[in-house]
Amino acid sequence: MAEHVWTVLCRQVLFDSDGVISLVNVTDKLVIPDEIKQELVKARQEDLKGVFVHLRLHLISWWTRSDLSKPEMLDGRVSIINPSGEIVNQQAVTADLKEFLGHRIDLGFEEFPITGLGPHHFRIEQKRKSKGNRTQWKIEAKIPLLIV
Repeated sequence: MAEHVWTVLCRQVLFDSDGVISLVNVTDKLVIPDEIKQELVKARQEDLKGVFVHLRLHLISWWTRSDLSKPEMLDGRVSIINPSGEIVNQQAVTADLKEFLGHRIDLGFEEFPITGLGPHHFRIEQKRKSKGNRTQWKIEAKIPLLIV
């Protein structure tokens, strides 16, 4: 099972030719303009779940092999959880740790689903096989995003 090292939410990612990464405008808060808040109210009145806000966000994760001498694969998922605890978006993530000791995952968002204001979070999980060969999901991290 791969090891989760860190995850950061930011507005921009810069890579240089040596593979060094710069995370720009790291954030844990999103201020929604009043016109989007009005669209959200209107959507709710029309029995819609919410609205999509057009913005650029990156969720960057760094993963390594749990045993550096043994190649492995990451099988995971990232869920966006709203203040009510509902999953409003979910995306599968994989990383091949057979050739390299570590792998960076960059999930870029061009639009973000908003069903309400308040504390949201990104839940990063990894698939595990338990005894009896049943699939279980282990939560590796919760990254907060306050939407106001």
